[in-house]
Amino acid sequence: MTHNKPNILYIYPDQMRYDAMSNSGNPVLETPAFDRLAREGVSFTNAYSSFPLCCPFRASIMTGKYTHKHGLYANHYPIPLGQEFLPEILNRNGYATGWIGKWHLSGGKKQDYVEKEYRCGFETFVGFTRGHSYDKSVFYRNDDATPRKTADFEPVYQTRHLFEFIDSAIEQDKPYFAAICYGMPHPPLVAPEEYLGMYDPEDVPISPNVPEDMEQEARQFTAKYYGLTKMVDDEVGKILDGLEKRHLLEDTVIIFVSDHGEMA
Repeated sequence: MTHNKPNILYIYPDQMRYDAMSNSGNPVLETPAFDRLAREGVSFTNAYSSFPLCCPFRASIMTGKYTHKHGLYANHYPIPLGQEFLPEILNRNGYATGWIGKWHLSGGKKQDYVEKEYRCGFETFVGFTRGHSYDKSVFYRNDDATPRKTADFEPVYQTRHLFEFIDSAIEQDKPYFAAICYGMPHPPLVAPEEYLGMYDPEDVPISPNVPEDMEQEARQFTAKYYGLTKMVDDEVGKILDGLEKRHLLEDTVIIFVSDHGEMA
C-alpha cells in the first residue's frame, strides 16, 4: 500500500437499538464484535439520530446536512439531486467507493434496481432499493439491471461482497470508502433457526411500559430481535477478522451506526 490515506468502513445495521449490545449493558446479548469496536475505539453514549426515519437519516449521512437542508422528509422518496454527496468528495480524493446492501434513497419498489444518478457517486454498488427479505434477497451489480439471487441469508452474502470490493481496492492500490447496510435486525424476524431460537423469551428484559396483556408478545418479539442482532454481530466479527487477515485493521476507520432504534 503506497498511499497514506486512511480507509473508511461504514457499518449500518438497520433499526438497531442502542441497548442491543452487551457493551451497553444488555444482560442477555453477547456481542463480542460490537464490544470489540467499543473497547478498541470510541463509544458515543450520547449520540442522537438526525431524524428517526430511515430515508431522511440516510440522506443526512450522504450530504452532511439536516433534513430541512437536504430536502428528504419521508421514507420511500428519492434523494433530491443537485447537491454534493460524500462519495463524490471521496472519489475526487482518490478513494475507491463502494456500497453494499439496502439503499433506500432512490424511491421505487421493494427489491428494485437503483439508477446510477441516485447512487450519490458510489463507483461500486451491490444492492437494491429497499425491503427486508433476508432469506429471499435480490440484489443488483452496478449498471446491470438483472436481478441476482443467492441461497445465502442476506447478511452472509453482503459480507462476502464487501470483501470483494475491498480486495479490488487493494489491487488498485487505492484507499477505500466501503459502506455496508445490513437490513437486520429490522423486522421481519426471519433468520436461520439457530439465531431465532438463541434467546429464551423469559430471559429478555422488556420495558416497564409494556402492558401486562402484551408482555408475552413483547418477550417473544424481543428474543427473536436479539437473534437477528446476534447474526449481525457475527458478520461484523467476520469483517474484523477479514481486515486483520489483510493487515488493514490499523489503517481503517470503522464507523458503526444505526438510523434509529426499535420500540419492541
